[in-house]
Formats: sequence, C-alpha cells, structure tokens
Amino acid sequence: MSQIPTYEELLNVVSKLIQLEKKFEQLEQKSKLLERNAEQFKSNAELWKKKAGLFEEKANLLQRENDILKDRLAKYEIPKNSNNSSVPPSKDENRTFKSKSLRKKTGRKPGGQKRHKGTTLEMVSDPKVV
Repeated sequence: MSQIPTYEELLNVVSKLIQLEKKFEQLEQKSKLLERNAEQFKSNAELWKKKAGLFEEKANLLQRENDILKDRLAKYEIPKNSNNSSVPPSKDENRTFKSKSLRKKTGRKPGGQKRHKGTTLEMVSDPKVV
C-alpha cells in the first residue's frame, strides 16, 4: 500500500514545482531570445550576401579600370627609338639594315681605270684670275 505524504514532503514537492516553473519561464525567455537572434542572423546573412555581390561588382569595375589604365600607361612605356625620340637611328635596337646600294658589281676596282690619262687644272701664277 502507498503511504500518504507528509506535509513537509508536500512542501518540498511544491517548492520543486515552483523552481521548475521558474526554470521553464527562463527557458521560454531564452527560447524567444534565440528565435529573435536567429531572425536577426537570417536578415544579416541576406544583407551580407547583398554586400558581397556589390563588392564583387565593384571589384570587377576596378579590374576593368585597372586594365584600361595599364593599356594607357603602356603607350608611354614604349622603349625610345629614333621614331619616338631624339635617339639616332644607329642606336636603335633590332633595326633592320637597309641595303647600301642597288647597283650591281662590275668587277672593276674603284678609282681611275688603267690606261686612262687623267687631266687636272694647271697651276697659274695669279689664282684670282681665271
């Protein structure tokens, strides 16, 4: 058979119930707080996704601008040669050499030919008179 609880035992049980109710209320408050935090985290996550998209767009724009500026700068970084500065053509690197003459060789030596009598001006006493 079961025994009937004493008054003190009933008081202990009631006090435990009150403590459990308080803990339950605290847990409910914490649960509500966690739900609010979860909603805030969700909204923050959406904001971060939007910001990440904006940062990607901005990065793409900056990359395009950087490429354009590099192209513009490359125009000024061309090594100097005789076409774009006062450097003489003989100092050009990798320059193509033009042929010196289009004449064909005859096999003769340069200068006067043998058996040809040359003529020069005669010396005169007064060079101012012709």
